[in-house]
Amino acid sequence: MYLIKIRAVREGDKDFLFNLKNEPVSLRYSFKPHKVQKREHEKWFKRIANSTEVKQLIITGKGNKPIGQARFNINPEANSAGISVSIVPEMRGKGYGSKIIGKSSTYAIKKFRINKVYARIKKSNKASVRAFGKAGFKETDRKKYITMVFTG
Repeated sequence: MYLIKIRAVREGDKDFLFNLKNEPVSLRYSFKPHKVQKREHEKWFKRIANSTEVKQLIITGKGNKPIGQARFNINPEANSAGISVSIVPEMRGKGYGSKIIGKSSTYAIKKFRINKVYARIKKSNKASVRAFGKAGFKETDRKKYITMVFTG
């Protein structure tokens, strides 16, 4: 397994994020499981690029090649953030998920000055539930979907 690095999103990441969002497995487990059109993605990317409430991170591996993303939707009133994570298909099942989740959540708590990170996961997404648990998230609810929380 390679060392992973976290960095802020850059203009050059637009196509990487577009392709990752529209990847079939990412779509299957997304709460918005529709393919995104290029124009819609470009509007979204422009909006989040300078947002104070949405922080988009890129995760890189060997040779600083992007291997995943972590997005934090910050709720300043609750001093928390929701996390969304996806990984390129060729890196799945190799232990990167829990590393990306843990490292990016710790980064978010420090960098964005929040107290907790929460994840909402579809019940059918067993791999994500395992990865979040391995990263230190604790399950808090299991009604409509699985909610897990990380406090650092």
